[in-house]
Amino acid sequence: MSSHHRLLTSPMLAHPSAFDYRHLSQSQKTYISALKGLTDLVFDPPSPTPSPVPSCSSGSAIAAPSSMCPLPLYPETTYLDSARLLVLAADAADTAAVYMFLLLYRQLVFSDASAPGDQSRVNHADLLRLKREIRDISSSHLGHCFKYGSSDAPSSDPADRDKWCKVKQDIVLQTALRAKEARAPTSTPSSSALHAHVPDERLLKLAEGWSDTHIRPNSALSTMLKNRVRDAVFSQVLALTFPSTDASLGSVRALEAMSAPSISAAGLASGMEPLADEIRSLAERLARLAHIHLGVYLPLYEQEDILSDASS
Repeated sequence: MSSHHRLLTSPMLAHPSAFDYRHLSQSQKTYISALKGLTDLVFDPPSPTPSPVPSCSSGSAIAAPSSMCPLPLYPETTYLDSARLLVLAADAADTAAVYMFLLLYRQLVFSDASAPGDQSRVNHADLLRLKREIRDISSSHLGHCFKYGSSDAPSSDPADRDKWCKVKQDIVLQTALRAKEARAPTSTPSSSALHAHVPDERLLKLAEGWSDTHIRPNSALSTMLKNRVRDAVFSQVLALTFPSTDASLGSVRALEAMSAPSISAAGLASGMEPLADEIRSLAERLARLAHIHLGVYLPLYEQEDILSDASS
């Protein structure tokens, strides 16, 4: 299992009872590796392979596979969790996209050389407002901006690509506008109503160039930010499903109760605080899925000794 190898390379796990993955029992390693594997499936879903939809449904094509349609390249044990994994993957992509646009906002605000270190220009309320506006503009499936939001993005439907290019442009425009407002000194009187709602050309070009470079499939920055969100979600899933009340870590207690302490923004990396609600929701829903999934399949994983298979 690839997740086992990744945990071995970063063995100190973020958990209320910080511990070294390498020092856990085989059963605990199997359990946590499965947790990590489910999280990775949500944030890095396998690329879909062409398959005829009628094999799963006798009716017309559907927008997303049902829970009774196996997903290509996914583990066979996730067969009954297909629909949940797809919904979580879409929400994870949306969260990563919002994170990307919020970072763009910060970059634009601090691109003004006159006061590059003035942190008071960015406050939590403004970030939450921009987050709501981003979601209002996109309506849903904001993560599609990464897949189809550039003119050279692969898509079987040009209309779909054009739609998401337009959505991305609208969000970039709104982000540049809010950045302009944050950069303007409060003592400066408002200009005409027209100019008050239009970002300056230089700022907009900077925003468009940044988005064209980074908000695209598999860009280095988007991959890094997605991995940050993934790691934050995994840490909270682990806290929810591996309770710190078992100080000795002598046995896996993941299936007893979902009673971890309340998750707050305090434990998130800098810049992720406005995403606390999204990360909490993803973690709680993924923890519930893992609670059910491992209640059925953990004995099988232990019996099959998947960690030995991964190292062979």
